[in-house]
Amino acid sequence: MLSLMLYRFDTYHYRNSRPGEPKMLTSVNDTPGQCSVQSTNMPHAIPIQRQDPLTGGRLLGVRMAPDGLFTNEFQYCLQLVREMAMKLAAAPFDTRDVLTLYQVRYKPPILFCLPITTLSAKQCDTIQCPFYKVMLPKLGINRNMKRDVIYGPYELGGLNLTDLKVEQLAQHVHRHPNQPQP
Repeated sequence: MLSLMLYRFDTYHYRNSRPGEPKMLTSVNDTPGQCSVQSTNMPHAIPIQRQDPLTGGRLLGVRMAPDGLFTNEFQYCLQLVREMAMKLAAAPFDTRDVLTLYQVRYKPPILFCLPITTLSAKQCDTIQCPFYKVMLPKLGINRNMKRDVIYGPYELGGLNLTDLKVEQLAQHVHRHPNQPQP
């Protein structure tokens, strides 16, 4: 039997810390117990996995916590980029190979989540920094080069590399419901 875990059911529990001031409980330990569902044609109940409201679960490729934060997605992307940077540093690639790796292996998993996430500018810089620190010297460019040149278009003498914070903003604007679709 094939089972796809594409659904998520969230419940939040609150406790009044002071009268009239509810506070969300942020740990499953605060509300012990087991949740389960039972179908009419199934002989036994199926347990529902519980997780903290601050912990992001992967749903359709993006890790978002029920509280709306993307801390787990940020940590995942940062770890992914660090691993890629370590592999790139040890690889004897020429310029063409490095640019191909950038386009094929770096950009797709990092840019995939940007239309949904709300990462801060600092988080975006933190994600892309490890890869660019290794990539730029492999291209024969000083790693301390001004970012305006690195992100600038070819026509103006730039490298046309992607700035995550600008790309995230562009994706949000492009997918805004009030924008006319091309």
